[in-house]
Amino acid sequence: MLPEKDALELIAGLERASQRTRPYLIIGLLAIVAGFVILSYYLNEQRREAEGLRRIAELRADEQGRKVEDLSATLDNARKVAGEAHPPERADEQWRRLRGLLKVADREVNALGSSVRAEAADAKAGAPAATGTAASPTPTPSAAAASIAAAPAAPPPAIRLFVHISDESQRPAAEALARSWAGRDIQGITVVVPGVQRARSDPENTIRCLKPDACALLGPVTDWVNKQLAAPQLTPRNLVRLYGKTPGVRPGTFEIWFDSGAIEPAR
Repeated sequence: MLPEKDALELIAGLERASQRTRPYLIIGLLAIVAGFVILSYYLNEQRREAEGLRRIAELRADEQGRKVEDLSATLDNARKVAGEAHPPERADEQWRRLRGLLKVADREVNALGSSVRAEAADAKAGAPAATGTAASPTPTPSAAAASIAAAPAAPPPAIRLFVHISDESQRPAAEALARSWAGRDIQGITVVVPGVQRARSDPENTIRCLKPDACALLGPVTDWVNKQLAAPQLTPRNLVRLYGKTPGVRPGTFEIWFDSGAIEPAR
């Protein structure tokens, strides 16, 4: 057992050693905390980067899927036009419609090929390039409206008429109209009718444009469609402020909505 004097000196020595090492302990703890903060930041940045790349890949896949749907609808229209039975005096008209559709299909094939080649080049480089859609911040509604109003509307590559009916009894008449419209042109732009869909709610008799390029043609397209109809007559609706920035809406898209009642083609 230590004498009391030696014990007091040992205790005093330990206290002095503790005081000398305390700053180093504090510095060490601060370094550990800083390391955790830096590691957390790094991992969060890695996660955000991976999420951004995944989002870009999803956007590109969606875009390619829509291009395939466009091409499929155009080729289906061309098949229907080619299969129509017409008297010889209408052969030239049938050929013009088919030629217009095949030109649209050719542009769509090139657009799809360019998208696939760009994706392959990005994969070879190691990562997909950031697109404007993913990189740009989400605009406010007022800013989006201002940019829509300021942007000049280039003519769409095709006019796509999506036909909606409110009752299945209207389908035969609507599909007959769709076949007769396919391949015709409005102001030199070929018409494609992707199909006839049953509406989920009771629609009004309207024709709606969703993008600036389509809305620039809303008047001529409405007049053209109404001339093909004895009843009903469609009211134009400009919805560009609601859907002008929606990425899933294709250029030149118009929606035709038929309320309940007979659909009668013009004689």
